[in-house]
Amino acid sequence: MIRFMSKAAASFIMFDDHAKAVLEAAGDDWAYPGIWRVERLAEILQTLTAVSAASAQRAQQAERTAWTQAIEDGAEPGAFPVGFHQRLMPVLEMLQAAQAAGQPIVWEREGA
Repeated sequence: MIRFMSKAAASFIMFDDHAKAVLEAAGDDWAYPGIWRVERLAEILQTLTAVSAASAQRAQQAERTAWTQAIEDGAEPGAFPVGFHQRLMPVLEMLQAAQAAGQPIVWEREGA
């Protein structure tokens, strides 16, 4: 588990696989503790916002396809998995708060 922390927002943890995807999308190495310096927050926020929008669009298309198939089969689709865009929400919120407060964000392996 990876803990994200900033003086600008409440800390939170993510499972390794999800945190790895977030950090790699931001261009960072997830395996080691790290920091997003204030100077990089706008760039990271812009990058992850674009990644989130693309993920939301893919999820929406997948849901439409599932509903169409279910209607053709005379059934209801099963539960949809949590999308990457949904997992990004706490990160995006922390980035916005950190940018507004001029505070960095750090992450580390939980219990490290």
